Amino acid sequence: MGEMREFCKEIVQKHKDTFDGENIRDLVDAYLFEIAQAKQDGRADQLFEGKDPDRQIYQIIGDLYSAGTETVKTTLQWAVVYMLHHPEVMKAVQDELDQVRLRPSLTLPLTLNLI
Repeated sequence: MGEMREFCKEIVQKHKDTFDGENIRDLVDAYLFEIAQAKQDGRADQLFEGKDPDRQIYQIIGDLYSAGTETVKTTLQWAVVYMLHHPEVMKAVQDELDQVRLRPSLTLPLTLNLI
């Protein structure tokens, strides 16, 4: 968990270093903007039930990252299970991957449709 926390800290720090309240780029910027507004309005202690805002954003980033990786993992697992039950599809996907390896400019329509 330490690596993930450091990863989140780096993301937040980069956003803090380049933050521009007039140009909200993503969720982290929106979060930092809200914290700044709350401090300006004198309600910072009301955010997140008084919990540390940095710790909360690390948790949010971690949750989003985990959700994304879990979705990808599950999709790939089902694709493998499907191919185990349909060896002709597995062979076609393998052939397609072999062709792309030899000619990188090709696309992967069958593989992409499977996933």
